[in-house]
Amino acid sequence: KKAEQQAGGAGESELQKLEKAVLSARKRLDTATAKLQEAQAGGSDLVDALQTGVDKTRTKLEAAEQALADFRAADATATADAAPAGDAAKAAIEKAMAARAAEAALSPAEKARGDLEKLRARLEKSQARLEESRAAGEEDKIIEALESTVTRLRDKVAEAETALRAGEEA
Repeated sequence: KKAEQQAGGAGESELQKLEKAVLSARKRLDTATAKLQEAQAGGSDLVDALQTGVDKTRTKLEAAEQALADFRAADATATADAAPAGDAAKAAIEKAMAARAAEAALSPAEKARGDLEKLRARLEKSQARLEESRAAGEEDKIIEALESTVTRLRDKVAEAETALRAGEEA
């Protein structure tokens, strides 16, 4: 075990633990906040207790986020000389987290437009792959699967377009 920790294997699991702690705290805060809002709307006697719970959960979330930030800062300085493969993985994780944060900041209409564009791109790729398969004379089961995928994606694109139009009209 000590050899694993010294080799840096434990560092990744520590990062995962910290990220899980942050996600878990966020979920608990969301749940507690929702219960507090329900209690406030219903005029419940539990509002004060729930508010205390929300405050404590928010504090725990902030502590977990700070621990994660501290770990990343320490890990960044400790692994500055790490192998390029580790840097690539770390960069991919940071890119994914940045994309998730950017997506969370989007309005519902912007998110719907982005999702629609992604669906259209998938549909185009699937249609191209279907045409290639037909031209290459691939097995019927492959062509049938691709046809099914194209049909499903067309339906999803149509649904997304309808939902987007309905959202813009509202």
